[in-house]
Amino acid sequence: MYKKYVAKFFPRVHDSMSFLDKDIQNLQSNFTQILTSDCHYTTSEIINHIKLINNALDNIKLDYEFQRASKNLAKQMQ
Repeated sequence: MYKKYVAKFFPRVHDSMSFLDKDIQNLQSNFTQILTSDCHYTTSEIINHIKLINNALDNIKLDYEFQRASKNLAKQMQ
């Protein structure tokens, strides 16, 4: 129900989040493929960098969720 409400009244916010989620999931999927397939040469340094990037992507998603939740909470308290 909440997602329908957001999609109806705030289409840009909803679209941007879904695009953000999809982009991050695609990047993380590509990194997982690099790490798990034998098609790519990886060193421990490359693996560490990919892990750092994945953590940063998770933090971006979390920050966006906190921002969205804070805005919604502020609207409810008015």
